[in-house]
Amino acid sequence: MIQFTCDLCGIPINPETSRRFVVKLEIYAIESSLEMVPLENSTDPLELMEKIIESAEDDIAEELPKNKTERFDLCCNCHTKFKSDPLGRKMNRKIQFSSN
Repeated sequence: MIQFTCDLCGIPINPETSRRFVVKLEIYAIESSLEMVPLENSTDPLELMEKIIESAEDDIAEELPKNKTERFDLCCNCHTKFKSDPLGRKMNRKIQFSSN
């Protein structure tokens, strides 16, 4: 029998007696270096296209980070916590004191 463990709290998950939740996370870079530039009457569209192609060739030389896919098994309790705060924003908030 395959044994599962919650990746957050570490307790064993028995699929026959309790529910198991799977979280799949995909991380990848988005290329957004192309900008919309309004054409002026004096701008030659062929020259502009040549500049865009040259800059794209330079950008291709820079290697983007590889795509990454992660998979996590969660128990019922951790699933509920994850669902309410998937990015952990509430957990990372620091207590701020007044300047009295």
